[in-house]
Amino acid sequence: MNAVFVRLLGEVGVGPDRSTVVTVRGKTARAVVAHLAIAAGGLLSTDSLMGEIWDDPPESARNAIQVAVSGLRKEHGPGFVLSSSTGYRLPLDTVRIDLAEANALLISAERLLANGHLDEATIRVTDALSLFTGETLTGLDGHSVTVARRRAADLHHRARLLQARCFGRSSDHLAAIDVLREATASEPLDEAAHIELMRALTAVGRRGEALQASETLRLRLQTELGIAPSDRLLDVVEELAHPSRTT
Repeated sequence: MNAVFVRLLGEVGVGPDRSTVVTVRGKTARAVVAHLAIAAGGLLSTDSLMGEIWDDPPESARNAIQVAVSGLRKEHGPGFVLSSSTGYRLPLDTVRIDLAEANALLISAERLLANGHLDEATIRVTDALSLFTGETLTGLDGHSVTVARRRAADLHHRARLLQARCFGRSSDHLAAIDVLREATASEPLDEAAHIELMRALTAVGRRGEALQASETLRLRLQTELGIAPSDRLLDVVEELAHPSRTT
């Protein structure tokens, strides 16, 4: 069987590669692809699939899944969905999943950046971010979908922070600030993102804005979580407020 690419980071879709993915037709078929891809090669029984797709499975649920699998095999090849007496799975030796691919790209980018390969790291981060095409698993719901959405959001946030670090390493601090503004807006309690933003603002002479960002975070941590800033954040604030003491 030829390789197949599955998109979860947007509307659930399948294609020969990421540039030719098309949305899966039929809600049951979309849900089957989504849950098998979330399982990442793990076997899901028909009962498990039924429970994931429907809150109260209709009498026709088992047959609907069989029809959906048959249609997927007809469209994407007989080896796209594998079955056994106990359930269904996707073969990861021939099926690529965007969520896993984005994670692999970021791991590679982090390693490259740590070893001083800025250009290659930037390419991989940009490639990872391009995989996010819309709301993860658009139109689907359920516990596994919620967990996958949270994982995707965390991955996207991680990618943006890494992209900002790449911009910072290349001295494009204004681009880093733009990315970090978005990152801190989506994750307003993330100290690491705020520290990166504070450093980027300081690099372009906007120390006052950096200190204001730290104060905003301090108040949020106190009012929303009832906790104080970490020692790491306090050290950065001290460094910004009294730079002569750290030189």
